[in-house]
Amino acid sequence: MNNLDRVMRYGSRVIIIVILIVLSVPLVRPLIGDYFLQRAQIYHFQEKTEVALAQLESSLRFDPYNLEALFLLGKIYQKMGLYLQAAQAYKKALSLYPYSTIIWNNLGIAYMQAGNLNEAIASFQKSIEIDESYIEAHYNLSLAYERNGNTRMQVLQLDKVRKLDPVFLGNIYWAKGQAQGIYDESALEYHRTIRLNPDNVEAHYKLGLIWEKENKLDEAIKMCMKAVSLKPDYIEAHRALASLYKKKGLLKKAVSEYTETLETIPEAMEKIYERISFYSDLGIYKQVLEEYESVEELKQMRKEALEALAWIFKAKGEKDKAIQEYKKLVEFSPEDNEIRKALALLYEQEGSYKEAIAEYKKILKNQPADIKTIAILRRLEYTQAHAALASVYQKQGLKERAIQEYKEALELAPEDGFLYYCLASLYAQTERKDEALKFYQKAMGIDPVNLEGHLALAQLFREIARLTDAEAEYKKLLEINPEDIQAHLSLGLLFEEQGQYSQALKEYEEVVHLDPDNQEARILTRAIQNQKPPR
Repeated sequence: MNNLDRVMRYGSRVIIIVILIVLSVPLVRPLIGDYFLQRAQIYHFQEKTEVALAQLESSLRFDPYNLEALFLLGKIYQKMGLYLQAAQAYKKALSLYPYSTIIWNNLGIAYMQAGNLNEAIASFQKSIEIDESYIEAHYNLSLAYERNGNTRMQVLQLDKVRKLDPVFLGNIYWAKGQAQGIYDESALEYHRTIRLNPDNVEAHYKLGLIWEKENKLDEAIKMCMKAVSLKPDYIEAHRALASLYKKKGLLKKAVSEYTETLETIPEAMEKIYERISFYSDLGIYKQVLEEYESVEELKQMRKEALEALAWIFKAKGEKDKAIQEYKKLVEFSPEDNEIRKALALLYEQEGSYKEAIAEYKKILKNQPADIKTIAILRRLEYTQAHAALASVYQKQGLKERAIQEYKEALELAPEDGFLYYCLASLYAQTERKDEALKFYQKAMGIDPVNLEGHLALAQLFREIARLTDAEAEYKKLLEINPEDIQAHLSLGLLFEEQGQYSQALKEYEEVVHLDPDNQEARILTRAIQNQKPPR
């Protein structure tokens, strides 16, 4: 063995010894345990339960007394339906810290799920003993009493829940109702709350939502109006009231409520950011996260209000006002291509082609050069933008630019028959008949029931003197729609041009049969019958 081999073998042994020494140091093991715990938390958040469990087991091997790891282990076991294993994890966590109301409550839930009702009741009672105001434990205790057949104790616990939070039970029943589509329990509970406390804002608001679900719009409006009168800055109630007015067709009132919603949001945002700063300074990061979620909810409300206002103004024909709302939406969500498309369409309808083109180009600005990398939904957005841009260029008479945009669209959607039809029509308009024929045939190969395509292709065949092919296209069209008057007339004229008067007469008579008031067909019919066919 040479010197290098001896050094390598000796070095590897030293490394192994050093690792073992490090792992045996008490201060190091908890750090390694925390590392595996953090990985477990990430996998748990990603719904990768089995991987999270494996990481937790590694964490607890290094630090078997990690309270957070034991608590998460209990939650994962519960999610997997291993309720007794979950209970064991919670009990071990409680042996380290017996004053956690949440862990005692979770232990009670695990026992209740396992069918051990007496242990569940004892666990919930312990949770309440530590914190009398912990409402979830009171509610869960009422469920345990119900399952145990102890109605008297169940009712007592429910009364305690109502005293702690008058709308807690209504909200629980509301959540169940949303899953089942039945709201009787929640409606009764909110009614009870209002009877005991006529000024409870949330009960009025939630009852309004229930009546809206049951299509009792007038009753819903009354409840939401009451909520707003009790709390003028209640954003959710203003938004609900606006939606109800919109459903009733009371657009002026809807605009007023949506405007009120938008005016109230900035102040609410400011208060939330103040709370975020306060909780951050205290290091209460869970509350910080919840407040940021509230910010996102308010942002979504603002977006919904702006979209609703734009829709209302558009429905009322006030397109200038609708455009202003869409411009605000674009500032709020600059990456939302659907909003830009709606704004561009409004500009187009108003004849503001320059502005419409600018919006479509902003959508296309982020289109990757390599179309293979574009996701399917995003590809559809870009395809529609190219096609819409082509349509605007066409309206401006810029046919070459329109052709280029349709070609760009077809690179993204090579199986879209309508795009081939649009491109063929442009080639036909610019007298490039060979290209027009090629793309019409491609369009019809993809979409053989395109009536306009058959008609256009037949007309092109007539122009290039391929009359047999033109006749075949008209007949294909009539196989799809035997009552197409334009096809019957065109086919009759084609027959007449070739001196086939009896066949032409048959087509004209069919038009008169389908449309007795069609004067063109009557004139052509009489001309042939009088043996004076028009030339």
